[in-house]
Amino acid sequence: MLAALLEKKSSMARVEPEGPEAEDEFENGDLGGDASGAGGVGGGVGGGGGGERGARSGKSLFQTLSRKKSMINELGGGQVRKRLNLKINAVNAFAGKGKSVRGYHEKTKKELEDYRVNQILKKAAAKGDPSAIFNLALNEKNDQRAFKLYQQAAAAGHVKGIFNLALMYANGRGTNKSMVRALHCYQQAAAKGYSKAHYNLGLHYEKMGDDILAKNAYERAAQQGLASAEFNLGQLLVKEEADRTTERTRRDTERAIELWKSAAAKEHPGALCCIGVCYLKGTGGFHVDNDKAVTYLRQASHAGTHGGCVEALYMLGGLYAHAKGGLPRDDVRAVELWTRAAAHGHANSMNALGVMYENGRGVKKNLDKAVSLFVSASDQGHAEALKNLGVLEKEMKQKQRETALMQSSA
Repeated sequence: MLAALLEKKSSMARVEPEGPEAEDEFENGDLGGDASGAGGVGGGVGGGGGGERGARSGKSLFQTLSRKKSMINELGGGQVRKRLNLKINAVNAFAGKGKSVRGYHEKTKKELEDYRVNQILKKAAAKGDPSAIFNLALNEKNDQRAFKLYQQAAAAGHVKGIFNLALMYANGRGTNKSMVRALHCYQQAAAKGYSKAHYNLGLHYEKMGDDILAKNAYERAAQQGLASAEFNLGQLLVKEEADRTTERTRRDTERAIELWKSAAAKEHPGALCCIGVCYLKGTGGFHVDNDKAVTYLRQASHAGTHGGCVEALYMLGGLYAHAKGGLPRDDVRAVELWTRAAAHGHANSMNALGVMYENGRGVKKNLDKAVSLFVSASDQGHAEALKNLGVLEKEMKQKQRETALMQSSA
């Protein structure tokens, strides 16, 4: 029964492997273009050698480009003309700033590519192109200006612009924070079928306690293959199973597993962890397989962009500390794993790490450190940590009294 995954120690119902709950990474543009870009020009200028030879090569290139520009303008050249004009404009820009042509090829390829792209975007944005406006917003370092550009892109119906505008409202960047307006933008993007907007709406509904709306939103995002939505939808199915007194139907149980498998194939940390737990405990129709369990948990501990799944780190630490799952006892490794998880505020790991410091297992004994860890975990409502804190403080006070008595009698 999958409800076993919800045991206190596993806390599988709320694995949060990717830091912030929402999809809060700003969406990037889909710019195509020449792979060599402006960097190809820089390579051509610099390839002729240094010193005066390099400068002469630059001037020669400039003259050649100018001649070709005239020819192409006369004959027409589509994208070729656009790219060539951009290259000449770049050289003119450097010359206009009193820099030699030689200095042009000394700029990094990224800077040259940014210049090339921004020239295209500015021209297209001036004509009202929504994608160009959106990508200018992405490149804008000033939040207020970026916000206004996202507003323009959103008004033109650009779905990623609408989504990023929602993020600006949700995070108070470039404008006053407003979850009401953020939700309105999410709903607009979701109406256009945008998966991450559906996912963020699902998170909102779940937070508000409306699991039915949350499931519907996650379902729509999961249908588009969004790993986070697949994972959360599976979690909701498990949560509902735990809340009921009877087992969920076999079909729904299999659905949760399939969702996790799909998300795990996309290296979603939480889903990898869930599959690892299934192999470890033999739940959800899985046979116990320690090797596969450890493999999945290790993958989960390194996956994602936020330092891996903290639940996987905690569980791996436990396997090493207690020599389970086919792993040898290794207290040092357990401490390393729990330290990583504790750094992300994982209460179970803080408590386990406190026990290691208290007993000097895998680390030098340090009662003050143990107390600090127990306090941090108990502040999150961890009952066992609170109990451990009380016992340790009592022992420390007793030891202090005994030491004081010995000193007074001496």
